[in-house]
Amino acid sequence: MTPSSKEEPQHTKMDNLLSLFDTALDSSNDDSTQSSPLFESLEIIKKRYLDPEAINQGGMKKIYRVFDSVAGRYIAMAKLHSEAGKEFYDPFICEARITGLLEHPNIMTVHDLGVDEDHSPFFTMELKEGDNLEKILRSKNTNKAEYIDSYPLNKLLEIFIKICDAIAFSHSKGVIHLDIKPANIQVGDFGEVLVCDWGLAKIIGSKEHSCDAELFNSDWLNNMTLTGQVKGTPGYMAPEQINKELEKNTTTDIYALGCLLYSILTNCYPLEGDTQEVLQKTSKGLILSPQVRFPHLKTPESLNAVVMKAVSLKQEDRYQSVTKLRDEVYNYLAGFATDAENASILKGIKLLYQRNRALVHLSVLFILVLITLTLQFIFNLNTKTEQAIASQKEALLAKTLAESAEKKATDAHLEAERLILIYQNEQKRVAALNAQKSLVKPSNFQRIDYRNPVKSVQEKIINFTANKPDPARNNILSEYHFIAQDFQAVYDLHKDKNPRHALFKSAKKYLKTPKNPQGLIPISQFIKLFTSFNDRNEIFMEKVMAYDSELRLDKTSYEQIVQHMLATRNGGLKNSQFSYDPETKKLQLKGLDFKILGTRGMTDHRKSLLAPLAIKTLDIRGTQIHDLKELRGLDLLEEIDLRETLVSDLSPLNNLASLKFVIIAKKQFLPHQIKSLRSNIHLLIK
Repeated sequence: MTPSSKEEPQHTKMDNLLSLFDTALDSSNDDSTQSSPLFESLEIIKKRYLDPEAINQGGMKKIYRVFDSVAGRYIAMAKLHSEAGKEFYDPFICEARITGLLEHPNIMTVHDLGVDEDHSPFFTMELKEGDNLEKILRSKNTNKAEYIDSYPLNKLLEIFIKICDAIAFSHSKGVIHLDIKPANIQVGDFGEVLVCDWGLAKIIGSKEHSCDAELFNSDWLNNMTLTGQVKGTPGYMAPEQINKELEKNTTTDIYALGCLLYSILTNCYPLEGDTQEVLQKTSKGLILSPQVRFPHLKTPESLNAVVMKAVSLKQEDRYQSVTKLRDEVYNYLAGFATDAENASILKGIKLLYQRNRALVHLSVLFILVLITLTLQFIFNLNTKTEQAIASQKEALLAKTLAESAEKKATDAHLEAERLILIYQNEQKRVAALNAQKSLVKPSNFQRIDYRNPVKSVQEKIINFTANKPDPARNNILSEYHFIAQDFQAVYDLHKDKNPRHALFKSAKKYLKTPKNPQGLIPISQFIKLFTSFNDRNEIFMEKVMAYDSELRLDKTSYEQIVQHMLATRNGGLKNSQFSYDPETKKLQLKGLDFKILGTRGMTDHRKSLLAPLAIKTLDIRGTQIHDLKELRGLDLLEEIDLRETLVSDLSPLNNLASLKFVIIAKKQFLPHQIKSLRSNIHLLIK
């Protein structure tokens, strides 16, 4: 069939749908009829999926492009080959259900699952335009210009990060893919990345059928004699997929991701040879590093080290989480050293220079200008000093000659005194400059001591009040007076100079608000004030909250302050829940919006954003929180639920003195991760 003949019925269907839509719009404005053409068109549909067109196949499975007559769109449909026996039905359905349960932007979405008129199972998926990663790498390897220009290394690494996000999500749900390879990665025309073909997927720890039937291995070397013995694709299979005595777990997928990264760096398979040769090399760990095998490609040392760690023969030598592997690649893209390469100090300095090249060049230029001006000043000063000394000698000589010529002596004496005065004034000026330099100290007003914020803010107010008044000093004082809730002081600083100042406008609203003995406005007014700040003021908000929470004795309703601070730091909580019970001191955070509970790195002795609440029980299930260092300051915390989170390091919990119970899921952490906890912390596995 020619392309034109294939497209004609497709346009006819779309024209019919548009015609029905126009009819429905017209009829909605016509009171004389009660017909619903769109609804009636659905009632008469007897066959939903039309015009199947085969677009891909492998093993016993085939993919079609079909028209969904109900939704009016083209989608993809997966079906078994006609010769497939019923023993393949359940694994096929299992693949569809597992894929359907894994709802993630980088995992193929399943729309429908059913049985067709031939009593054979099928499932439908979204249809994405674009190429799979294998075609992209193969095209780059054959020097096709359009692919080389469209997919440079950094873009492929960004695609790899999205793949890692999808696999990390599936691992969080207890599912391992077991067939990660370029052919199973779909790359859309607009940056979409989808991990496909979950036919070999396995639910970790499940005793049920693992859905790893051979038919889902789409390029299984023409169904050779290995069928039924090994599950996976040679070259991307981990050693434990070949040796049935070894357990397959999340590190099995990490091995495949390492092979995938190898292909991205080299545009070639990690191992070459016939099937048996590739499997033997895999079992023995005989993978040559990209740098050794392809020296002309000049593979970055950091990524070379990441690949070789990921494809380690022993499972315990690999990365223990996909998140860690993803972060290593992200660090490379951001210009940081990777943990795998064990970079030297010199390499770290080189990367620091590359990340801040413009700033370094500007700093060097500034230093050179400063040195030049300083040398010029010293040269001029020495010149004037030598001139003054010479003039003094002339004056002494003139004084001697004055004994024989009184008039000349008097004139010479006056000239000598004038020169001496110039010399003395120059010495005083130099001394003043030196004294001024010793008084100038670097300013650090933007920080406070979070260990004692009240004392720190009061000291800042005293120090800057003593400075000479100017706009910059007034702005700084306004911030610290506002933090201390001294709104009258903020008003006085700007009422005659800058009435448009943002803090002046806010302070003006609270001039007559009564305060408690600690100098704080009522909690209801403070909540109204605090929630008026937006995400551009998050650092200032943190200071305001730290100061107020240390002084305020009654923290009733303070959870509203903490919730607003979390929303600001996490970019909003539209699809998440924040629930705090002041009676039981229990806080529950639920939703993928929650990622951060503190500041990046928790520097300057900052405490968790949750610290103002006296929390005894913390439930963070179903969030994307991963750094437990951000719990610093929760000194009363007794129990925490870590299930369905991205946490991989438990050691920060040792710093929470009151912590007694940690709730985790079965096989969520490895034994060595659990052993990092102190002995008096009890694990509850649910």
